[in-house]
Amino acid sequence: MKTFSYLIIALLFSFPALAQDNLSASSEEDEKSKKERIPLKEKIYYSLTPGFNFSSSGTFGSFYQLSLSGSAGYKFTNFLSAGVGLNYLYEKNSTFDFSTNAYGGRTFLRGKTEQGIVGSLEYDTYLISRSSAEKRWLRSALIGGGYSQQLNSGLSTNIMLFYNLTFQSDNDFYQTEFVPRIEVLYNF
Repeated sequence: MKTFSYLIIALLFSFPALAQDNLSASSEEDEKSKKERIPLKEKIYYSLTPGFNFSSSGTFGSFYQLSLSGSAGYKFTNFLSAGVGLNYLYEKNSTFDFSTNAYGGRTFLRGKTEQGIVGSLEYDTYLISRSSAEKRWLRSALIGGGYSQQLNSGLSTNIMLFYNLTFQSDNDFYQTEFVPRIEVLYNF
């Protein structure tokens, strides 16, 4: 019975010693993970996308469009990010004698390799009025890819080509199913 008591006492005193070893190992891991954590401001990036489209003849007549989109994204990893943005469009059509302002939003999911290859899924919306009585939402689901070039430590540019999965020639903001885009990004 004495040996059993000594064994119980030895086990009781050994648990705190083991716990201290685990505590020191976990504190080392905590220190390492603190060093590896990226601050929130480094995980957020911003983009600005200017646009210009024109036609002197065609289905929609003679027109031009000016657009501007701004967005903010969050980097989940060095490869994967997602974000939201706002869209603005001004369109002037001299054939049908009208002009319009359109507003909307966008969401996106984006991947970027270390070599600068970019893939993206986007969903764009615009509230557009083609006449004083007609207002409607135009929605586009886009998939595409391109190349990202670092310009300096904070700025980069993406040159991309998208395919509009929901394109309808008679009812779409984009005039074709292929949508080229050049973006200027900060902290991407």
